[in-house]
Amino acid sequence: MAMEAASFNWENPTKKELWGNIKGGHPWNYQPNGAITHIKIRWGSNIDAISFKSTDGNGNWTQFGGSTGREEPSFEIGWPNDYLESITGSYDSIAINTLCFKTHRGKQYGPFGTPNDGEKKINISTKDSTIVGFFGREGALLDALGIYVKPFAEVSPVPLPDLPTPEPLPLVPSPVLPLRQERDIQPAQFILNIKSYSLLPTELEKKYESKYYEFEDYRWKLILYPCGDKGSNGHVSLFLAIDESTLNRNNNSAVYVDLKLFVLNKITNKYLTIRDTKGALMNFDKSRTVHGFSQLLPLDIFENPCNGYLVDDACAFGAEFFVVQPPSRTKQETLSLFEGLVADAHNKDRVYMDADGKSHTWEIKKFMERGHEEVRFNAKDRTWELHMDRTGKHSPNGEFMSLYMKVHDPARKVYLKARLQAVNPPRSSNEEKTISRWFDQTNNDWGPGIYDFLPLSDIDKYLNVEGTLRIKITFDVISEIK
Repeated sequence: MAMEAASFNWENPTKKELWGNIKGGHPWNYQPNGAITHIKIRWGSNIDAISFKSTDGNGNWTQFGGSTGREEPSFEIGWPNDYLESITGSYDSIAINTLCFKTHRGKQYGPFGTPNDGEKKINISTKDSTIVGFFGREGALLDALGIYVKPFAEVSPVPLPDLPTPEPLPLVPSPVLPLRQERDIQPAQFILNIKSYSLLPTELEKKYESKYYEFEDYRWKLILYPCGDKGSNGHVSLFLAIDESTLNRNNNSAVYVDLKLFVLNKITNKYLTIRDTKGALMNFDKSRTVHGFSQLLPLDIFENPCNGYLVDDACAFGAEFFVVQPPSRTKQETLSLFEGLVADAHNKDRVYMDADGKSHTWEIKKFMERGHEEVRFNAKDRTWELHMDRTGKHSPNGEFMSLYMKVHDPARKVYLKARLQAVNPPRSSNEEKTISRWFDQTNNDWGPGIYDFLPLSDIDKYLNVEGTLRIKITFDVISEIK
């Protein structure tokens, strides 16, 4: 049973954050002395207007915003058995783009509006409170939106009444709902330009079919219903169709397509992009050769020249699609990384395995008489060369001894992580540095390495009494690509 309005307290609500273009238009305020019972949205490329009805308004609507755009049927909140609890949506630098309302009992109304690139999110949550009023800024559009709230316990003298648990609804397939965004770049595959649009047949389900064009090994055409098909409900309808005779090409019985459809806005010179909200692929086969959107764009929005889609009786539609190839034609690459590798040295007269069984030490005897030396290793089916250059010609200002790596068959890209260390006499600390690089044809002439490994000015302290320099190498990680 409904409670008397006098038993509710609407005074002194809390004003919350303002969302949207907070400097646009002029301010508005809606604080009824009663419950908000109905809301109505008008929208196009943005939210054009919002209207309210409350228990103290004698059944009259109060609207804020402009008068253009499509007006959605109002929704009833269900007070006093339910109340508004949260609002989500989005906005850009101009106005509110989308809005979605949710009640305490989980009913959802929306989303209304059109998402745009680069927009910011609206997330208004009022746990244990109810939305009792709104404020914002308005002009030709709904520029900004904020709310007034009160804890429900302060509004109502009695708890919200329990409602019987409803029977579960049967699961039914969801309709294909379009997601709308704008972009600057024209469709990649197909544009349909129409002049003297008003001369097209205006009866429901009358259509125009383009000729077939060859794309992605198949033949395709656009089908336009200027006044909508059977499921349009006052919208322009646009579809992509495949030539059934080309379905069997490449031995495929079905073709899966990531589809986007377009309408050119001649005022902004941007393309309104329409695609499936969930990003689902369209399956073209013999049982269904046509996919698209019955509700591409509301007719009243499309036909209003101020919105830019139909200007001087001319318009343009488009399609862009990517055919997802069947598994038999999918190229695959697998990257594997291996650690704890034990390399096999080629030059066993100069390179020996360390006691840990994982690293090797390279002895360079009479180091000061050497200019360039190299040794080789096998690790993970690849041959690696460790080069030493004592001349300093590859180091900064020619002041350092350099170490660098090269790999045989550099056309096969490979990753290496290896540690290099000067094994010094007891009077000097060890110097350890790491190579961590991808190797390919672009960097294999003087391969990735450590070009300032040891300073030539202090090289004596790294040599033993016989003038031998010992370099320790450990292969930590090597990749494999198949």
